[in-house]
Amino acid sequence: VDDDQGDPVVTVASTSLDTLDTQQAKGTADVVRHDGRLDLTVSTQPIDPDGGYLEVWLINKDLKRMVSVGVLEPSETGQSFAIPQELLDQGYVIVDISREGFDEAPEHSGDSVVRGTLAT
Repeated sequence: VDDDQGDPVVTVASTSLDTLDTQQAKGTADVVRHDGRLDLTVSTQPIDPDGGYLEVWLINKDLKRMVSVGVLEPSETGQSFAIPQELLDQGYVIVDISREGFDEAPEHSGDSVVRGTLAT
């Protein structure tokens, strides 16, 4: 894929986003490099935020550490989030989308909707 300037957009990692309970594929996540920056691009089927909102996380492969990369708009079929290379280098390769409530708890709700592990 090339943009108007002809700079290549390179996909460096990708995964299917599957439901945790039934392992149904509900979307994809790709890490793309363009103009020296990395973006996590998430495309999903519509997900019901169930009265709250949807948050996109990168979870470390140790399953103990995670960082939020942004809020997924439920009406959007695809969104991109800028991420630093250091996150991937440190093992943050599990993409997780969770339902979050409008509360004062910034941590993960524990209600993961879909998840996938990035592979190059």
